[in-house]
Amino acid sequence: MPDFKLKSDFSPKGDQIKAIKELVEGFKKQKNKQVLLGVTGSGKSLDYDEQLILLNKTGFIEKVKIGEFVENNVKNPKRVNDTIYDNLSGYSVLSFNQKKYRIENKDILEISKHREK
Repeated sequence: MPDFKLKSDFSPKGDQIKAIKELVEGFKKQKNKQVLLGVTGSGKSLDYDEQLILLNKTGFIEKVKIGEFVENNVKNPKRVNDTIYDNLSGYSVLSFNQKKYRIENKDILEISKHREK
């Protein structure tokens, strides 16, 4: 597996350093389904204004703010602690397939939103 380097203006802090190392080790061992756990505010979620490029239900590519996308698509919310979840169908995003080393469309199956404080 080739090495990939991430260039960012941000540096990992606290438990992020260990979590990143463990996730990378898991990917190298072909563990493609991993969960990143952490406290609220530790950087696992995207900001409301982050741009999302997706293929919409009508087959067109669309650029939207992720927060607006979630707000517009929460129809049957389920609450777990401070997070709202909902199932979703008809949308996909670009995703890197590490086994085939190519970009693919992956269906969005669920969306989540933190409760507003």
